[in-house]
Amino acid sequence: FAIQDYLEAAYLEESSKAIPNKEKLRRISMMGAWFLGGFCTGLRGEEMPLIELAGTVASLSFLFLPEPGLPAHFLFLVTGRTKGRQESGAKFGLPCVGVTQSGLKPGRWVYRYCMDMHKCGFRTGKLFTMGRPGRLQQKQPRLADFEDAFYSTIEAIQAQQNSLIPPEV
Repeated sequence: FAIQDYLEAAYLEESSKAIPNKEKLRRISMMGAWFLGGFCTGLRGEEMPLIELAGTVASLSFLFLPEPGLPAHFLFLVTGRTKGRQESGAKFGLPCVGVTQSGLKPGRWVYRYCMDMHKCGFRTGKLFTMGRPGRLQQKQPRLADFEDAFYSTIEAIQAQQNSLIPPEV
């Protein structure tokens, strides 16, 4: 919850500015989608860069108009080889509830991130990217591409709540 609360405050602070920085909002929402979506779906870190943007965006309708008998949810559309799925090039949708019973809100973060990606000009390609809009990614994003954003979020939590993550860690 510390990550969700920290990112929520950062997102609201940036979005309340007279002229919000859309790239900064995209980076904040990316970390929300990464941490909460990844945690709630059980994806391993190296599987996160395999998620497609367009397929995930298409599934967002399930957050607002879920199918009868199903909770509000979205899908991470994963493309490529993973440990659980060995067929190269295969795609599969990994469902995730919009809000967990404990109060985590992966649906909010994935929706925000997808909308922020569109505002920044991204329409196709991988969901998680450090690239620039309008340029096709020449190669698959690597987990190392996200290290700075990942660790800076963790370090911010550590600075705020050193009882949660002790300073010596």
